[in-house]
Amino acid sequence: MTASTPPAWTTPRDVTARLRKRFDNGIYLSELAENVAWEPLSVPLTGPKPDEITRHFEAALAWAESWSAHAHPRLRIERRPIGGRRVGFNDVPARVWIDRREDLWHLLRRRFLWLSEWHESLRS
Repeated sequence: MTASTPPAWTTPRDVTARLRKRFDNGIYLSELAENVAWEPLSVPLTGPKPDEITRHFEAALAWAESWSAHAHPRLRIERRPIGGRRVGFNDVPARVWIDRREDLWHLLRRRFLWLSEWHESLRS
């Protein structure tokens, strides 16, 4: 990587692809069919390091904005501070959480809400 080439940071598409791969492997539907209680899913994000913020400021800013809560209302975005003397401290996205099964379906553009409703009726 040269100073002019921005690094590969985790994008929203990367997260969706990772979750879709698990969906395609049947993990989420198997859990639903087996009546496994939902537990929030988390996906770690790779973002800029302090020195990358200075070398790729515009790219780092665009990356952070791509993870805004406004852009992803169905995700909980965990942030962490990074930085130091050169760039100061900044909170950057570090991990995303999917708190509800319905949010996963929406993210994957799957229409399985009726399955979730059926699953909830079994639990009551």
